[in-house]
Amino acid sequence: MKDWRLHDLRRTMRTLHAQIGTPAHIGERLINHAVSIANRQAEIMMRIASEFGLTPASRSRISTPASSERTLFDIFENNRNETD
Repeated sequence: MKDWRLHDLRRTMRTLHAQIGTPAHIGERLINHAVSIANRQAEIMMRIASEFGLTPASRSRISTPASSERTLFDIFENNRNETD
């Protein structure tokens, strides 16, 4: 290999860490990658979303009320109509 650059060592280190199973966020930090900042923000947003039950898995738990059940919208509408 006659034409190599310092960046080649960086890529090699990242590849070797991926092969030995280093978690992606740690591998990105090791090479001081700017993407790690965006990934960290995404992790924070997903954690907050999961606290509110807004994860992709939560979609299966969300259901619409049966037609006989009163929704909050129905209660609001009835109260509003009674006061008009």
